[in-house]
Amino acid sequence: MSSSPNPLSGLKLLRMIRTSSRFGVGAGALLIGVALFLLFRSFGLGPGGGTGTGDPGTVATAAKASDAIPTSVPANDSVVAPPADSGNARSLTAADSRSPGDLTADERRAISSGILTVLIDERKFLIQIADTPAPVYRSTILNRIPELVGRCSGDSNGIRLIIRRRETARPSAEADLRRELEKLQISGDAILMPEEILP
Repeated sequence: MSSSPNPLSGLKLLRMIRTSSRFGVGAGALLIGVALFLLFRSFGLGPGGGTGTGDPGTVATAAKASDAIPTSVPANDSVVAPPADSGNARSLTAADSRSPGDLTADERRAISSGILTVLIDERKFLIQIADTPAPVYRSTILNRIPELVGRCSGDSNGIRLIIRRRETARPSAEADLRRELEKLQISGDAILMPEEILP
């Protein structure tokens, strides 16, 4: 008797090849996914890529960190905003009890150029009190900003307010600021909002 090839053994071989190719495709896709995850994570892209501590090299130290937020300007001359967690959550009850006509020394410095610069950070408002050698911001309350803008003379184009935003700025904070400005009839022509979003 001669042994002839069993047609069923060929079918088993075909099933084994199909199953192993499916396994190979699945394993290859998984391997590519893990490689992409590690690649994005090593370059700081994607979720969880950072340490959450910020870049300590860009923030200059201040004599009193709770009052002023100094920042440095990198080599490309772009403005660097204060770090997101910089201790600005202090109470402003002293500013709230001040009469509307009184200005603090920081507020006088903020409007001395004739233009007020405001930085929106999450739901907080910061006024720029100095810009050389690096921008320095100080926390303020929303209802103080329209009064300060009203005291600004503006530049040759009539701009009296520059609104800058951090990446974390909330649209609701910007809308609240615009509503307060409209109450005092400060028009959009007196406001400049650069498209640049600060880190």
